[in-house]
Amino acid sequence: MFRNTNLLLALVALMIIPSFSMDELNKEMIQLHNDFRRHYRSGRLRYSESLANEAKKWAIHLAESGRMYSSPENSFGENISWI
Repeated sequence: MFRNTNLLLALVALMIIPSFSMDELNKEMIQLHNDFRRHYRSGRLRYSESLANEAKKWAIHLAESGRMYSSPENSFGENISWI
């Protein structure tokens, strides 16, 4: 049985290994996410460069504004978190 702990440990390991390029990290993150989704019989996701760029712009905006809120202009779902 897939456990959330395994996903968390894998994500932490990926973040602290400096030899990963962003492309490798993106591929690995999508693979881990799809492994988790497969456990729950959900469809696979694929990486979108344009979506990643939009998310990055919004994240920068939130960081600069010091506020946390959903984008009023997006046509897709979003998960945001303050750390």
